[in-house]
Amino acid sequence: MYRTSIFIIAAFFAAFVSQPAGAAVEGRINNTFSVEGSPLDIAVSVDGNWFFVLTKGGKVLIFSPDGELNDEIQADPSMDRIDVSGFAAVKLRDKIVLSSRKTGKIQEILFEFVMEINTKGSPSRGLAKAPVVLTLFTDFQ
Repeated sequence: MYRTSIFIIAAFFAAFVSQPAGAAVEGRINNTFSVEGSPLDIAVSVDGNWFFVLTKGGKVLIFSPDGELNDEIQADPSMDRIDVSGFAAVKLRDKIVLSSRKTGKIQEILFEFVMEINTKGSPSRGLAKAPVVLTLFTDFQ
């Protein structure tokens, strides 16, 4: 009787539990953009806001999510791999890590995005050519 019960339980698991779930993957192309030259490697920022493309000659191209080239950084031309880290929400500094399979070198590039804000004609206090400018944004709603 014991052997029969174990056989029935084993048959049940084999027939029903081990069946594949039959899940499907749905996907869509969100964006496509072209780069100058041939990409050697790509990386995406942790927050998904920036695409980093390493091209031949050590040039790192930085693209916004809409595919617009934001800036570029020149690195060691021997680099052929790229990785990106940093996440402002937990205070991890933004950095690009490049490496070369041929030379074994690793290069770390710390970077920050600097936004120019046109404050011309806005109310201000203090010297116009002060070494530091603080800009305050408010919204009363």
